Amino acid sequence: MDSFFKKLLKQLTTKYLPAMLVLLVLVLNFSPVVYATELDIELEDVVLNISSRAAIVMEYETGTVLYEHNADARRNPASMTKMMSAYLVYEAIERGDISFDTIVPVSSGAAQLSRNPNETNVPLSTSGTYTVSELLDAVIVVSAAGATRALAELLGGSRNGFVAIMNKKVEEWGIEAHFISDSGGPRGAYITPRAMAELTRITLQDFPEILEKTALPFMEVGGRKYETTNMLIDRYDGIDGFKTGTNSLAGANFAATAIRGDTRIITVTMGSSYNSRFPDSRILLDHGFAVMEQYHAEQRAEAERLAEEERLAEEERLAEEERLAEEALLNEAAEEEEPHEEIEPTPSPSPSPPAESANPVEHEQPPADEASESIDTRPLLIFLVFISICATAIGIAIIIRTGRRTK
Repeated sequence: MDSFFKKLLKQLTTKYLPAMLVLLVLVLNFSPVVYATELDIELEDVVLNISSRAAIVMEYETGTVLYEHNADARRNPASMTKMMSAYLVYEAIERGDISFDTIVPVSSGAAQLSRNPNETNVPLSTSGTYTVSELLDAVIVVSAAGATRALAELLGGSRNGFVAIMNKKVEEWGIEAHFISDSGGPRGAYITPRAMAELTRITLQDFPEILEKTALPFMEVGGRKYETTNMLIDRYDGIDGFKTGTNSLAGANFAATAIRGDTRIITVTMGSSYNSRFPDSRILLDHGFAVMEQYHAEQRAEAERLAEEERLAEEERLAEEERLAEEALLNEAAEEEEPHEEIEPTPSPSPSPPAESANPVEHEQPPADEASESIDTRPLLIFLVFISICATAIGIAIIIRTGRRTK
């Protein structure tokens, strides 16, 4: 039996204990990801005066949708694609693969694309020296296709290699998008307004420093000044990004973000006209801020109502405590004013004469008090009887003995 227990203990310590310890460590180190819940906002069925074929308004902090119109329609992204490219550059910097100061080689293909008159561009030269930061400025501020291609080739080895990385990333996120190019949207590429809003939100969450570039009104390369394609910069209160995109397939697209106080709004308009995408974005942003302002006002009103109810309840509680305290003081004062009467001992009842009995045979019993005071003679009588019996026995014994002698 001892050997059995020793064998069992050995198996537990060598075979099962390590696995149990590993499992315990995993359980203790597990920390579930907490996602922000959506705001409890009841959307009104409003129709905004915009030309967008598809649009969405999103609150940044929780991702709550404040307005949508064909938000899940697949639309050509055009140059909004470049925001996906910019995200991957920031991710590579975060990993330490490159830095903002890394020198980016410019291939002949990238240099040629940078001089294409049909594309928004900053001219590049194969013999030029450009840093990652400078090319990122060109991508984000000017929407430069050649600069995007140079960065794509740096990270992916080729345009196709980089596009594969782009599509893998959106698949990981689970957003509805598919890219064919690193910088634009040829036929077959698509993204939905909802997915574009999510891409914007993810980028801001992961790399908020990108706002330092998206908020720039212009950039300079080689002594030449290039203005931003975002025509709301410095023209709309709180605007600090994000990305435009235009081509014949897409129409005019624009993902925008603005912040006022603690509220950041993200809007996406797709399929607008070139002249209406910025006015449409203004309307979308205004609507988002108005909804959130109303929501915060209702929250403040509800908080004030609850605070007032709590205050009234506290006042009622204090008033009740004060009333009870006053009542206790009054009772105490009343008790002190009442005269204290001396309590006299209750006299013991005097013995009453015995009632005459109708039966002459029965003897009268003395009163209880007299009986208690009289001497109990029963022990004396018993003693006397005992002495008498003893004396009698002695006398009989003497007589019998005397008679025997006379014989």
